[in-house]
Parts: sequence; C-alpha cells; structure tokens
Amino acid sequence: MIQHYVPKVYLRNFAEQKAKGSKVEYYVDVFDKLENSFIKPNIKNICAERHFYTLGDETNTAKDKMAIERVYSEFIEPMYQSAYDILTNDEVIYITEEQRAEILIGIMQLYTRNPAILTQMLENSRMKIENMIIENRAKGIKGVTYLEEDYSFRDYTDEMIFVSVELLTTNSFKELHLKGTQEMLEFHAEAKFQVEKLNDNSQFFTSDNPLVMSDSLSDNQHPFLRSKNFRIALNKEYSLLIQHDNRKELNRIYKCFAGGGNAWSANKDVFENSSRFVITTKDSMEAYEKMNSFMNDNDPEKMIPVLRQIVTKFDGDEESEKTRKLMMEFLDSYDKGEISTDDFQKMFQETKFLGNEMINNRIKKEL
Repeated sequence: MIQHYVPKVYLRNFAEQKAKGSKVEYYVDVFDKLENSFIKPNIKNICAERHFYTLGDETNTAKDKMAIERVYSEFIEPMYQSAYDILTNDEVIYITEEQRAEILIGIMQLYTRNPAILTQMLENSRMKIENMIIENRAKGIKGVTYLEEDYSFRDYTDEMIFVSVELLTTNSFKELHLKGTQEMLEFHAEAKFQVEKLNDNSQFFTSDNPLVMSDSLSDNQHPFLRSKNFRIALNKEYSLLIQHDNRKELNRIYKCFAGGGNAWSANKDVFENSSRFVITTKDSMEAYEKMNSFMNDNDPEKMIPVLRQIVTKFDGDEESEKTRKLMMEFLDSYDKGEISTDDFQKMFQETKFLGNEMINNRIKKEL
C-alpha cells in the first residue's frame, strides 16, 4: 500500500486541479534536486512510500498492521484541514484551546512522521553500533547489545548486525513517532502563531519535508528547545511561523503582510530542508535563484538599498529599536563616506548579537 508521509490534504493546497471524467485530480509543479529538472506529478505519486507506516508482525503497538495509517487518515489529517481553514481565514484572530490543539497537532505531525527523521535515526544507530563493535572487540567482549537485542560476534557478521539494527530502528520509528507528536504538542504548548500573507507576486515553496525547524541560538537538532522556530508554507500565499515569544498572547493568531524578501528567506530554508523534491513553479525557482545570487554578493553597495528598506519595517518595541538604531548609525556613516568593508561585517555581527539577545529575552519563562 502506498502511504503518504506528506499527506494529500496538505499537498492539494499547492496543486493545480484537472478534471478527469467525473473526478478531480491534483498535480504539483516539482523541482527534483537529484535530477536537476522539473516534473508535474499527481499528488498521489509524490511524497509517499510503500508500507511506510505498516506495522510488522512483531510489533507490540497494535494487532492491526494498518493502525498508524488509520490514525492519520481518520483523525490527524482532518485536524490539519481544520487548522488550515483557521490559519488562512483572514477574519480569524482569536482561537479556542481546542482550535489551538488542532493547529499544533495538525502542524507538528508533519515533522515527526517525515522519513528525514527516520534517516537521521538510522544514521545515528549505525554510527553507534559501529563504535560499540570496535570498542567491544578491543576489550575482548564477545558481542554487543543494542535495543535489548544481543549479537554475538560468533553468530553474527558485522553486516548482519547492521541489518538487524536497521530493522529494529525502523520498527521503533513506526511504533513511537506518534508519541513524538504528542511530546511536541506538550513541550511547545505555549508557542505563539504568526501567519504571513504575501502581498506581491512572490510565492512560498514547500517540499517533501515541509515543516522547517530553525534555531538562532543553538546547533542542537533536538526539537525540545524553546529557542526552536517552526515554519511551514500553508499554500503559495500563506506561511505559518510557530515560536516562543512571551510578549504575545497565547490564543491569538498574529497576522501580517510580507513581500519577496520574506518569501526568499523562507524558501531558502525550505530548499535546504528538502530531501529531494521542492514544490514550486519554474518561474518561482528562477526568481529565487536570482535573489540568491544577489544576497550572496558581498558587495556593500548592493546591500545598502536593502538595509534602507529593513530599517523602516521594525516592530517599534524597545528590543527592535536597538537593532534599528545600529543600522541607522551605519547608514549615516555610509552616507558620509566613513564606512569600510570591515565596518560592514562588524555591523552584521553586532546585529546578530542583538538578535540573539532579543530571542533569549522572548523565550524566557515567565515567573
């Protein structure tokens, strides 16, 4: 059975509808990073694997091999649709606790169910078992134990151990990743929601790994940190940011307009987070690459107009004012001809420091 790890209920919002007799089919524009080419598949045939959630005979989770698939199709994916309807409704500002839970579950499940998580688990487990084999052989120990399974070097070759551990790890992912969604919901229960709506011709990308986790303060990839931000494109026009910010109300959706610069930044993260498939049109990809070229050009002269736009778009609070003032002082020195390339880099370093300080203040737990 083909099972979607990025559900069709999500993909449809980026798709073009085509009538096929009495049915409506959905097709998406996709950039294939591996083949470096564009394709236009039916959403039935993308972001899916055969028996990805099907439980094995040895599972302790449920007697029904299709239990996980049913949980998604009957309960969790309808929650995503409810969340989508709320988040893309410009009239909805305040939400109930129940709606808040639907949004968190509907969004966070896209992180824990993705094969990118399984790939990381498999890489980590192989690295760990390889080190255990080397260490135990050096110590004269006759085998290794992993996930409560014993492997003697007499009965198992190294490759046999690797294959068995891969199976154990895969089964563990299938059985426990829904619990991971619940843990994400509990840890990030007080995170705030911000929806950005594009007001120009730019478009948001999405991908085969659509929920992007980022952190300006830590390189730790563990999702249970208050410094983590989660961003996802809801469709080509709307994007959701989930972050901890003690200045904002809990059951309110903060909504704002955004432009091409915001789309480029979000799309850059999506592109880098994707495993293989980036869902976007050829025109949008060309605009993205053009902006990439501009942003990677370290010529200060080209960045000055961008800075002038940035300083007009701060929140106006005390924390943001420090960064705005720093940039204004830099621009003033530039206009007077008193700036160098080293000064330009120093300004960015100081801006990053202030940004991290601001994030730290916003995620501190209230006493």
